[in-house]
Amino acid sequence: GRRQRQRIRLIRGDVRRVAVEPVDVVGAFNFSYWVFRKRGEMLDYFRCVYDRLTPDGVFFLDAYGGHDAFRALEEEQEQDGFTYVWEQADYNPLTGHMRTHIHFRFADGSELRRAFSYRWRLWTIPELREMLAEAGFSEVQIFREETGADGDGLGCWRPVHRLGPVPAFIVNIAAAK
Repeated sequence: GRRQRQRIRLIRGDVRRVAVEPVDVVGAFNFSYWVFRKRGEMLDYFRCVYDRLTPDGVFFLDAYGGHDAFRALEEEQEQDGFTYVWEQADYNPLTGHMRTHIHFRFADGSELRRAFSYRWRLWTIPELREMLAEAGFSEVQIFREETGADGDGLGCWRPVHRLGPVPAFIVNIAAAK
């Protein structure tokens, strides 16, 4: 509704440095928060998010993993008029640091290499849960999208308490204050 839209304010900035009134929801998607590559930086970030939430606020974020997440690979997805290519170029198991790229290939044979490149840390679900709890969040719930027989997402996300040894997964995380 109109009143609700008036309450929405998009801020593009480092949550650790933005002064705002408490908010109901904070979202960190597309693994954007993985730019914090040290545990202390990530914990500081989570504490800042916690401090900026209303008493019943929720922090939503996503994560990916699975055994393929720890190796170099390229995955292609056909789109309308182009091919999206996700490349995991490098992973260092001693630090958890990784380098990834997104490329685009077009029907005319041209290619846009490294349209986006990231240097971040691959955080595991247990690490994230522990830091969220340490930052003060009272409940952390993991959600995974249901998929059809073809493996495509159905748009319905359900809480999960266990994942088997899958090659890859994406989850959403809800952390309640």
